[in-house]
Amino acid sequence: MQTTQDDVIAWLRQQSDKRFFETVYEAARDRKPDALDEGWLESHVILGYARRDKLSDGNAPWSVEVVALPRDSRNQPADEVPAEAGSHCGHALISWAKEIRCPFCGTDTYAT
Repeated sequence: MQTTQDDVIAWLRQQSDKRFFETVYEAARDRKPDALDEGWLESHVILGYARRDKLSDGNAPWSVEVVALPRDSRNQPADEVPAEAGSHCGHALISWAKEIRCPFCGTDTYAT
């Protein structure tokens, strides 16, 4: 039996946030920009949350927190929620681990 796109989507929707982000980051790890841009740009697929205050009548600005994976994925709880915050490369980061890897530059950093 062949796996369909609908099967993949249904499976992803059943996963915890942690498993979802780990899976999609792994699947996107070697994605490159369009061949015309490859010599000029460095790029990475990033995932995150866009948030804004619901009490502001819909006028509050959106903030973005980019999900950072742990430096070491071993010994991480299976269904931990992203509740650790940090920043690197000028962007807000969020993770379920305190020791993280920046999704932009790959540098090891910390969240609190």
